Amino acid sequence: MQVKVNVPDRLAAEARARGVSLEMYIEDMLAQQVIVPEGETLPEVETLRDPISKALDRIRELRRQNTLGGLKTKDLIHEGHKY
Repeated sequence: MQVKVNVPDRLAAEARARGVSLEMYIEDMLAQQVIVPEGETLPEVETLRDPISKALDRIRELRRQNTLGGLKTKDLIHEGHKY
């Protein structure tokens, strides 16, 4: 499945100004947004927000640990061209 999202230029500019990717900027915005379902109180929703924030933090931490082991992207691209 593919989902196409039209992002306003303003959001892209804000993400660049903060030095983060547009994807991470929007993830942060969604994690901070609190939607209170009808008939529920705010503290119950806050407990749902904590695991989401922790999961996003964990994903970011895992991304920092990924390395190419000293290789360059260019070397990987040309790896198949040697043979």
